[in-house]
Amino acid sequence: MFAAEVADAASRLEGRWGDEWGLLELAIHEIPPDEGLDARRSVPLATLIPQSGNQPTRIVLYRRPIEHRVADVLELRAVIRDSLAERVAELLSRTPEEIDRNYGM
Repeated sequence: MFAAEVADAASRLEGRWGDEWGLLELAIHEIPPDEGLDARRSVPLATLIPQSGNQPTRIVLYRRPIEHRVADVLELRAVIRDSLAERVAELLSRTPEEIDRNYGM
């Protein structure tokens, strides 16, 4: 179910922003890597990995931290939607609200 929700949210964004973001790969990992985390920060829900050499830009969503923060499928959709909007906004130097008009709702 998680992967289907990510695919749905990404397809909605791709229709509007796909030409601007170019080659983009989405991935789902169970948890974020340990390196780069410190005890004072919260666990990230997603990350943007810029293009490097022949590797495309990647947005990675972390399933377990996202699922830990939600109570039902509606919240799951909202957190996935907002996490993707934040990373695409970072990639395109825009605000999340520009990327998805439903951001934060």
